[in-house]
Amino acid sequence: MRVIPDVKKYVRGFVYEHAGDRVAYLPEEMIRVKQYNPIEEFAGLSSVAPARLSVDMGFEAQRFNRNFFANSATPGDLGITSDETPTDEEVSAFYSRWNTRFKGSSRSHRPILLGRGMDAKRLGMTQRDMEFSKALEWSVEEVSRAFGVPTVFLGELENATLSNVGTFERFLWRNTILPELKLIEDCLNRILVPALGFASSEYRFRFDTSEIDALNESEDSLVAREVSLVNAGVMTPNEVRARHGLEAADWGAAAKGG
Repeated sequence: MRVIPDVKKYVRGFVYEHAGDRVAYLPEEMIRVKQYNPIEEFAGLSSVAPARLSVDMGFEAQRFNRNFFANSATPGDLGITSDETPTDEEVSAFYSRWNTRFKGSSRSHRPILLGRGMDAKRLGMTQRDMEFSKALEWSVEEVSRAFGVPTVFLGELENATLSNVGTFERFLWRNTILPELKLIEDCLNRILVPALGFASSEYRFRFDTSEIDALNESEDSLVAREVSLVNAGVMTPNEVRARHGLEAADWGAAAKGG
């Protein structure tokens, strides 16, 4: 989807391009929901854009690891030296014998026999030297930060406990999901409500999050808070009972602190 800017109207329209086909839309035919982009005014900025380097690094690390096992379970940084310069035919024959004997994880760690005057040397770093697993963990953490999703929800459960998972879940909703829902709400109320012929003061879109457990106060916390309010004289027992749909009691008409 490409935005067509306009000097007077700000946005002249939109062009949707796919597989060589183009479809044009007027501004009133579109509801545009975009993330803030400090570089480009008319285009949004995906959450993955700041973490693109980390995503690419994680992808390349995974591909390196796959090739490590597919191409003989040894890295491609092994150098074979020879006292004499081999011919092209000898080089081709050597690679052919090498692949036949060692290529594939099922042939890994087989012994090698080199000819007279030949030597094998390691030219690069091993996966341990590169801290391969740490690099993958770092990539996951970077992407987690970019999207605002705690790593515990990406399968990283090493340090997860019953209490901190609940805290992380509330963090995810309050700092990531709710702002995203608010952005969508604002766009619908700003564009769709007037387009339907309604006044924004009369009708508004709003996501119903009342059934989200992570956003609701726990029963223990609610009871403790209400007891504190009654003890401080801020509320009466009957007011608390009314909150829970209970009838008023004769002994609950006055606050404890009154």
